[in-house]
Amino acid sequence: MRGITIPVVLLGLSITILPATANSYPDSSRFEPSSEEFQTCASQLLAAGVAQPQVAITCARTLHPTELSDCVATIEATTELNAEDILARCERVRRPAELATCVTDINTGRGDAIALDVLDYCRRSLLPIRFSNCVLGVGSEVNFESTAVALEACISASDRLLEEELLPDFIFREESSENR
Repeated sequence: MRGITIPVVLLGLSITILPATANSYPDSSRFEPSSEEFQTCASQLLAAGVAQPQVAITCARTLHPTELSDCVATIEATTELNAEDILARCERVRRPAELATCVTDINTGRGDAIALDVLDYCRRSLLPIRFSNCVLGVGSEVNFESTAVALEACISASDRLLEEELLPDFIFREESSENR
């Protein structure tokens, strides 16, 4: 009797574990930009001053065309930076909308900010909005000699914060050969 139960159990397990189909995932069109999104991308990048050949290549290869073009358009409208410099940075981040928010917040909140430095620091940060909040919040209370010093202080702190989060909160005890 025992020999029969094992195949029955295996058959039961194989029936209950069915593979997921593509249709079962919610919002499967999320990664399928529409023609309007590509058109918006091209329109915004051209309006920002990006050359046509670069616009075609950039919009075609990006996963979220409007997020990228919104990033470029927002930063270009609030700074004096070259659109191609902005595009190069917006392409290299996971969160282009947060990059744009970071750059515009710091540039409008700190009068002495050098826009290209702000763009680079915001791009380097893994959490751009947290970074801009740090620069503006700490900078409003601490009298930094320049925005560059505030940028460096906040980017260094976020690096240390991430390192501390990765470290375990316990210490391994060395076992002696007697305890084994």
